[in-house]
Amino acid sequence: MAKVNDEKFYIGVPADIYTTLNRDAEQFGIYRDNSSEVNMNRFLSLLLLGYYRKYKQERNEKTIRIRETLSPWIRVQKKAEELAEQMMEEIVLPEVPKRKGKNPERLSYKPTRETDQIITEIKENYPAYTQYLCRMFMSYCEKPIHERERIVFHDTAVFLKEACKGKREIVFTTTNNPGRLHYVIPYDLVAGAEEMNNYLLCQEYNQYNQRLEPVSYRLCRIRKPDYSETSGILDKEVARYLDLMKKNGPQYAITEDTEICVKLTPEGQKSYRHIYFARPAFDRIEKLENGDALYYFSASRDLVFRFIIRFRASEAEIISPPDLRDRVHQHFRDSVLPYERDQE
Repeated sequence: MAKVNDEKFYIGVPADIYTTLNRDAEQFGIYRDNSSEVNMNRFLSLLLLGYYRKYKQERNEKTIRIRETLSPWIRVQKKAEELAEQMMEEIVLPEVPKRKGKNPERLSYKPTRETDQIITEIKENYPAYTQYLCRMFMSYCEKPIHERERIVFHDTAVFLKEACKGKREIVFTTTNNPGRLHYVIPYDLVAGAEEMNNYLLCQEYNQYNQRLEPVSYRLCRIRKPDYSETSGILDKEVARYLDLMKKNGPQYAITEDTEICVKLTPEGQKSYRHIYFARPAFDRIEKLENGDALYYFSASRDLVFRFIIRFRASEAEIISPPDLRDRVHQHFRDSVLPYERDQE
């Protein structure tokens, strides 16, 4: 197959798609080397590598269903295929913005060695290849963000899911600290409670306190994962804590058994129902005669702290443990200091 021309070309996309793609590239940390500038060409390459085959399959399956529906009325198979493809283009697939009229945003893309075959295949099958790419990007943006993250980091996600099945030790670096190797026993690759980001839950040896600990790493920050030459066994106690993290929030580590008790007023109970983001799951509730309620959590102290300080101070009170109660107390004391200085 001849190599595709590596000159850049432009893809017109709706403004909201352009914004979403740029936001994803930024959130997933796809930057130019030693720069804070987003590397959009690299991001689009990862998107193509992770999504083209799946998108092609989904599109073909829809076309086949249309053709099968038409077959009883159109006996000539070739005609049914042509009509099915035409219906896909003109009715099923989203409308592509025209160069004149809505003034779409333009994405520039230069094919890479990795995406060379994909771009060549699209060009050979679709003369209006930029429209095909536009629709693929629109389809990508319709998916929730945790699915989009798994698309962009497809190979890493597939490797981690397989490694989790065997609980075999792996090694990787991270974008935060590329010079450090992490040797971990993978447990599960999960999305957060709000399905915003993906986290690898795993067991790692802490050399400072010489303990096996439950930890989590963002999918988009894991680099070059591979199987380790050493081996390890997942500790049952660590696995139990990882289960609690999976339930309450994979980004918040739980390293000990601590029951957290929070008293919520009736207004606080309403706030608990309404504040959905990063909300810890309660284990049980005890209703009090005055309408207040005691909520018991087995979640991370950090998670409960960050959740409770979003309430009005009169709505929630940490009953136990004492150190978390003191931490919340200190937070609210510090928050009024700038206003007390104004009164002096």
